[in-house]
Amino acid sequence: MKLSAQAASAAADAVCAQLDGGVLRLYDGDIPATANTPLASQTLLAELAFDSPAFDPAIEGAALGHLSGINDAPASGTATFCLAITSGFDPVFLGTVGLVGSGSDCEMRGTTSIVEHGVVSVASVTYTQPLA
Repeated sequence: MKLSAQAASAAADAVCAQLDGGVLRLYDGDIPATANTPLASQTLLAELAFDSPAFDPAIEGAALGHLSGINDAPASGTATFCLAITSGFDPVFLGTVGLVGSGSDCEMRGTTSIVEHGVVSVASVTYTQPLA
């Protein structure tokens, strides 16, 4: 199945609306198979709050998120994936983490290493609904 840009944007908007008031969690370790896969040995490194609305309207299936910063990371490690969660703690999507310009779903400034009690700087988080 292949979606039109309009349909992909509508689907992305529906997914992203679930995250108003939710959170984006950054983890280290192996990326789970799906957003519903229970976490095993991964460590929660940071949790950033989504604004409300959490995302801009999607364009051609891609929507840019809005996050509040964090100044007190609960653990140290290298962020490898992110998990977007509703305000009711239901998982919505799982994404990759990388540096700005990497094309990752969640792009961080300067480093993906997080230091316990440190500041976490996420440059952008993007949800993309595939067209094809």
